[in-house]
Amino acid sequence: MHVVIATGLYSPEIGGPATFSVLFEKGLSKHNIPYTTIPFSTVRHLPKLIRHVVYFSKVLSVIRKDSIVLALDPVSVGLPALLAARLRSAPFYLRVGGDYAWEQAIQRWGFEGLPEEFPGSARLPLAGRLLVWIERYVAQRAKRILTQSGHLASVVARWDVPRERIAVVPNGVELPALPSREEAKKGFGFGDEPIVVSAGRFVPWKGFLALIEAFHAVQGKFPTARLVLAGDGPQVQELKESAKDFERTVVFTGSLPKKELFALLRAADVFVLNTRYEGFSHQILEALAVGIPVVTTNIPGNTELAESGMTALTVEWNDERAIADAIKQVLEDKKLAGRVAEGGKRHAASFTPERTFKDTCKALGIDL
Repeated sequence: MHVVIATGLYSPEIGGPATFSVLFEKGLSKHNIPYTTIPFSTVRHLPKLIRHVVYFSKVLSVIRKDSIVLALDPVSVGLPALLAARLRSAPFYLRVGGDYAWEQAIQRWGFEGLPEEFPGSARLPLAGRLLVWIERYVAQRAKRILTQSGHLASVVARWDVPRERIAVVPNGVELPALPSREEAKKGFGFGDEPIVVSAGRFVPWKGFLALIEAFHAVQGKFPTARLVLAGDGPQVQELKESAKDFERTVVFTGSLPKKELFALLRAADVFVLNTRYEGFSHQILEALAVGIPVVTTNIPGNTELAESGMTALTVEWNDERAIADAIKQVLEDKKLAGRVAEGGKRHAASFTPERTFKDTCKALGIDL
């Protein structure tokens, strides 16, 4: 068997598909299963449409008689990979990490609902309706769809995909060699001040604006505290403008390589993710695995990781007062912080790369 991996993001790029593809490659190599990975970055410099035609030809050229094709998103790589697989009569599988059409509707066309309310209540332009159609067209033609959580499986099922064709395969986390907390703080130029970290794409549903506002109240109790935001995205300038009155206490690092992001987590006193929607959050899983207290939202996509009071503290999305209170609670109550951090670390230990690889292979029909 030969596996073709079509991925929209690939290391050193940051994101779920990039993390998954590298871990999956390691597992395939360990079991001597040949594979070919085709990152979308190899064509991203080309004009729109042309890049997808070229990507289609790249996938087509590597498919063998014994190949299966796994696409890591339904649109940018999913459609060209599906067409190439069908032309070569190769089995096509899809891994879905989120609702891309919904994300674009939020950012570009003013949709304000959740994925489970989309697209029925959305009035989308032609481009939006086309994305919805592509997403569902590709998903409905996959032999099997892999999702990272039960909640995301329910989202995909609304695309008229039979539930029996959806396999839930949670992400795994692999910790690099970590510095001591003192070394990590020194590496980032931190002292003894409390460090609050958040990370992710700077998009509206991640709630970074509300987190910055909540940090005002945190500084009322902890005036030396710093908020460190790791990432990039379309909201970056808006966020920097919102934080301009904080002088040097709100820090933007830009996107960090995975090893540096783990070091930043190691230096943190608390990790916060004020998110409205998650399929299954790599950021939360990584913070739990490092062993720091997590504050996040009580949304369906987080419940498989964040159990309030046990593995994390949970709040309502964009509730600035609740976010600030939870952060202050962690910083004030060391016993609580230690209990939640230890519970989270134990829970994260079950989400191993080996488990993800084994369950992925089972879903793809690969015998190990």
